[in-house]
Amino acid sequence: MQPGNNIVSFGKTVDETLQVLKGKISSDVQISKIADMPQAVGHSITHFLKEFAIAIFAVIIVIMLLLPFRVAAVAGATIPISIFITLGFLYLLGIELHTVSLAGLIVVLGMVVDNAIVVLDGHIEKLDHGETPWNAAWKSTKELFVPVFSATMTIIATYIPLVFFLDGMVGDFVGSLPITIGVALITSLLIACLLVPYMSYVFIKKGINKEQDKPKKKSLLEFVQKGYDSTLEIAFRIPKTTIFWELLLLY
Repeated sequence: MQPGNNIVSFGKTVDETLQVLKGKISSDVQISKIADMPQAVGHSITHFLKEFAIAIFAVIIVIMLLLPFRVAAVAGATIPISIFITLGFLYLLGIELHTVSLAGLIVVLGMVVDNAIVVLDGHIEKLDHGETPWNAAWKSTKELFVPVFSATMTIIATYIPLVFFLDGMVGDFVGSLPITIGVALITSLLIACLLVPYMSYVFIKKGINKEQDKPKKKSLLEFVQKGYDSTLEIAFRIPKTTIFWELLLLY
C-alpha cells in the first residue's frame, strides 16, 4: 500500500465491488480470492492492539504491587498519557498505525514509565528529608533532569543507526521503529519533567519513611530488594562462576 492509504478499508471496498460484480455476471462464473492481505493485516493489527492493552495493564499492575498506592497511581497514569500523546505526534509526523509502529510502542512501554518513577523517587526522598511537597517536586525535577535526559537520549541513540544502515524494502518497513521509539521516550521525558512534578505535589504529601518508629509490614518491594541484594553479593563472591553461567545462558 502507498503511504496515506488503509489496506483494511481497501479490502472492504474490493469486497463491495466484487458483490456488485457478481450480480452483473453469469451465475456459472465463480469468483474467489486466492489471497486476502487486508484480512491478514486487520487480524495482525487487532492482535497487536490486544497484546498492547495487556502489556499496559501488566506494567500498571506490577507498579501497583511494588510501590505505595499513591506513587504507583501517579506513575501508572503517565503510561496511557504518554502513549496517547505519542500517537498524536506520530499522526502529525505521518507515521501510520501498523505492525512496526505498534511493535515500537510495545518495546518502549516499560521505558516510558521509568522517567516518571525516577522523578517520583526523588520527590519522596526530598519529603523524607523534611522538604515541603512543593519544594520536593521542583527540586527533584531540577536535580534529576540531566541524568534522566541523558538516559533517554542514550536509549534513543541505540535505535537511530537503523535509519542509516537499513535501506531498500527493509529500511522502508523498519524505518518507523526508531521514530516511534524516539517520540515515545521524548514524550515520557516531557511528562516526567512537566506533569509528574505537579501530580506529585497534589497527590503525594508524605514520604515513605515518615513513620519509621512505627512497626509496619514489609512490602513486596522490600522482599524483592532483599533477594536482589543477596543474589548480588553471592555473584560478586564467585565472579568466575557468575561469568561462566552468564556466557552459558547467552548461548
